[in-house]
Amino acid sequence: MPLNISRLEKLQTLLVASKIDIYIICNPLDLRYFLDQEIEGVLIVIQNKSHVYLITDGRYQQLLQSENKRIKIIMARKGYVNELKKLLTRYRGRKKIGLEGTTNLETYLKLKNEFHNLSSNFLVRELRKIKDSEEITRIKKAIEITKEAISTLRNKLRNREEKEIKAYLEFQMQSLGADGSAFVPIVASGVNSAYPHAFPTEKKISRFLLLDCGAKYRGYCADLTRMFFWDKIPKVIKRAYEVITEAKQLGLSLIKEGEIISRLVTKVENYMKKKGFNENICHGLGHGVGLEIHEPPFVNRYNQEPLKSGMVITIEPGLYFPGVGGVRCEDVILVEKNKGVILE
Repeated sequence: MPLNISRLEKLQTLLVASKIDIYIICNPLDLRYFLDQEIEGVLIVIQNKSHVYLITDGRYQQLLQSENKRIKIIMARKGYVNELKKLLTRYRGRKKIGLEGTTNLETYLKLKNEFHNLSSNFLVRELRKIKDSEEITRIKKAIEITKEAISTLRNKLRNREEKEIKAYLEFQMQSLGADGSAFVPIVASGVNSAYPHAFPTEKKISRFLLLDCGAKYRGYCADLTRMFFWDKIPKVIKRAYEVITEAKQLGLSLIKEGEIISRLVTKVENYMKKKGFNENICHGLGHGVGLEIHEPPFVNRYNQEPLKSGMVITIEPGLYFPGVGGVRCEDVILVEKNKGVILE
């Protein structure tokens, strides 16, 4: 099992800056960030050590057979927390222990009761906001698969059930090399598209369609939204689509390192409001994409952090009209120093 040394060293640098001696990581996706395997267990990183401890169980014994001297395996016999307590006993009261904030509350309370020098932090979350070249490559491949899957069904949409298209999409993405779908595809025709996260139904597709889907490739997600139009499109839907297309281009033009996220979102939302759609915005402008389909940074009007080079986010303006339908368009964007680049 490989250990990503570059990411480990970045975490250890954050540990030094935060004055944390030992760091505990429990979230399977955070483990995958370092080990490139989605397993259940606990990863323990020590500030000044070149190796890590991995507490796991017999389900992963064969997977872990390959020797890696930098990963010291501890097989849990009586639960992860009990083994973790044994390992941490030597540090009780003498070292500062950090716990990644995505850990469940039960585990946190069990540890906090015995180790009062324990604090909750989000250091791995911070690291995961900035993608390295391997992560970007995998996201681009997931997007490529998603686009190809969408292209295969362009002539198969009309008069098919939403559920049928959802199943076809998932099958196509896997056939093209995806791990699977990054989330349940949104296939929403006509009035169903007024629900931003509509579930596919037996409704036959006609008039217009909102399709939101993404493949997952080697752990990394894509997220694209496309609209399809046929005949008898309501005027408000046609006009709204023109506005969100313009709004997405505006958003893309504003993306660069240092741009404050809330300021970017406010400018795009104000543009749509000035076009007469003040009451039709019901979600944020986007979100980070990576190992999770929705992850930091969250692109909404409340996020005061600046964009940084290497962040991968979506821009997805949408407008919704109860009883009529909704429109949304979405692409995945890589933040660079002076611009945003659509990944494809």
